[in-house]
Amino acid sequence: MFIQALGRAGRDHKPAKSTVFYNATDIGANVLHMSDSMRKYCTLTTCRRRFITDHFGASPSIVSPMHACCDNCEQACGCDTCTTDTAMETDGIEDLELVPADQSVVSYAEPMLLNYFHQENNSVSRILPQAQTGLSEQFAKHLAKYANVYCDRGTIGYKYQHIDSFYLDNISQLLTAILHRCK
Repeated sequence: MFIQALGRAGRDHKPAKSTVFYNATDIGANVLHMSDSMRKYCTLTTCRRRFITDHFGASPSIVSPMHACCDNCEQACGCDTCTTDTAMETDGIEDLELVPADQSVVSYAEPMLLNYFHQENNSVSRILPQAQTGLSEQFAKHLAKYANVYCDRGTIGYKYQHIDSFYLDNISQLLTAILHRCK
């Protein structure tokens, strides 16, 4: 079903966004409703566009001036489209203004969050612990960048409902402590 929706997205040469919702149970090795290719797609850290085109034996075609970055590629991209975090700002919370935190907060929060996420992921006895916990490097960097917004438990819980409340409580407490320390 997702592949069909993905294929239709952007056919009118307008920007499109597709989202896959999954959890650790969905991508488990013994799950029959998801193919190995789809499991790999969900946990991919390289270009999703390239993966899809390679999977179907197609050559990628980008109609200019469309932007070509997938969610993974935009992390390394420096263009205006990717650096504005527009996708994150409009993802269901229209009234939430994402104002980046001071660089001193970001530089302190990022390694703290990465360390916390690493510890939590190591405590999960699964092959892909990040898929179960939702605590990824990309997520840590985003939270650090907007630490002043996501220190609020309600905001982070509303925005990231798929993350376990235990983690959300710890993240908001950690960010609050960091903000107090960096004042």
